[in-house]
Amino acid sequence: MIISYKNSYEIEKIHLHDADFEKVNFDYYTKNIKIKLINRSWDDSNYLLDFHNVLYYEMTCCDFWGSGYNVICWSKLDTTEIFDKLLRLEMVENSRSRGTNQESMDLFEFFGIEILINSGDKLKIICKEIEITKM
Repeated sequence: MIISYKNSYEIEKIHLHDADFEKVNFDYYTKNIKIKLINRSWDDSNYLLDFHNVLYYEMTCCDFWGSGYNVICWSKLDTTEIFDKLLRLEMVENSRSRGTNQESMDLFEFFGIEILINSGDKLKIICKEIEITKM
């Protein structure tokens, strides 16, 4: 299944609750993040989440609620504040490199998700597409 900004509401239909974070890989050159989730609790639905054209990601790893590595839920992320921050940073960088005629960052077709882990930590990703493979 492929999820884009057009059908991003579909993530609500994919239940990742209790799946274990097995592995997270970020490839800087291709701007892809791959997350392997293993579900040992209620069925054998293991998932590979492949985030394409990643614009932004952040994750806390503080174990706010104690240790844990299971997904509680995932949902769409309001990207307004992050987009504002990125556009401000872009303006600063462009002003530093005066004389270059660069076009403004095109944020069209990007959407965000947030994954909440039972440790209280969160992973936020803004990308153009998520390829979801059931393994």
